[in-house]
Amino acid sequence: MASLSGPSSGSSTVTQISVLSEDLQMGERKRRSRVRKKKHLDELTAQVTQLRNENRQIITRVNIIVQHYLNVEAENSVLRAQAKELSRGLQCSEEMISFLNGEENMFKASSVQHLGLLGFNYRINNI
Repeated sequence: MASLSGPSSGSSTVTQISVLSEDLQMGERKRRSRVRKKKHLDELTAQVTQLRNENRQIITRVNIIVQHYLNVEAENSVLRAQAKELSRGLQCSEEMISFLNGEENMFKASSVQHLGLLGFNYRINNI
C-alpha cells in the first residue's frame, strides 16, 4: 500500500502546487486588473477635473461676451434714438429751408412787381 500512497501523494503534491500556482497567478491577474482599473479611474478623475475647469473658463468667457453684447445692444438703442432725433431735426430744417426759400421767392416776386411800379421795368427785364 505504501507504493499506492506514494505516487498518489506525489501527484497530490503536484496538484496542490499546480492549484497554488494557479491561485497565485489568479491573484496576480486580479491585482494587475485592480491596478489598471485604479489607473483608469485616476485618469478619468483627472479628465473630469480638467473638463470642469475648462467649462468654468468657457462659462466665464460666455458671461463676458453676453455682458459685452448687452452693452453694445444698449449703446445701439441709444444711437438709434439719437439717429431718429437727428432725422427729425433734419426734416424740420429742410422744411424750414423750403419754407424760407418759398418766402424768399415770394419776396423777390413782390420786389420785382414793386420795381416795375417804380419805373424800372426795362432794367429788371433785361437782367
